[in-house]
Amino acid sequence: MIEALFPRVRRSVLALLLGQPDRQFHLREIIRAVNGGKGAVERELKSLARAGIISREERGGLALFKADRSCPIFPELHMLMIKTEGVADVIRLALEPVEGISLAFIFGSIAQGTEDSRSDVDLLLVGSAPYSDIASALQPAQKTLGREISPMLYSDDEFRQRILEGHRFLTDILQKPRIFIVGGNDDIRGMGGLTQGRPLRRATE
Repeated sequence: MIEALFPRVRRSVLALLLGQPDRQFHLREIIRAVNGGKGAVERELKSLARAGIISREERGGLALFKADRSCPIFPELHMLMIKTEGVADVIRLALEPVEGISLAFIFGSIAQGTEDSRSDVDLLLVGSAPYSDIASALQPAQKTLGREISPMLYSDDEFRQRILEGHRFLTDILQKPRIFIVGGNDDIRGMGGLTQGRPLRRATE
């Protein structure tokens, strides 16, 4: 779907800048990261700056670019890129070879769109996959994203039991935005974790 909305170079530029919205990038960094031609990248940067989606600053003879949080459509674009070209897609591809993951989603500041340059990617996983396999698969993704990924792993039975008991931490997560990597809300409902979008029971420690 995203391919129909934006050409490849524009998607890549947006994913890079919106994926790390508080970081400034110089032109050569962007060209290298998106694997695009200098002319094509410069045209996209000029167009995005003119539209007010990114900002441009000259410093020491270098042109520096970053996402403009004051853009009226920043939240929507930011979340679109995270779900498609950005964080979620990178993690999804990294976890594809790992067997035994029945549910995985991003939660916390990135899912809520409130992250800053220091924010980790909070990732909750459910299944039988060994933690060591997951951690190993995520290492290249961390380098790609420039962010630490903090995975939290539950077995299917443990996750089901804790949400049915109304565990405070999981109850809080399930009441807030999440970005699914594997599975979806139906899988959580199947474990007894959601009723009309909310956890079943009152939160407990």
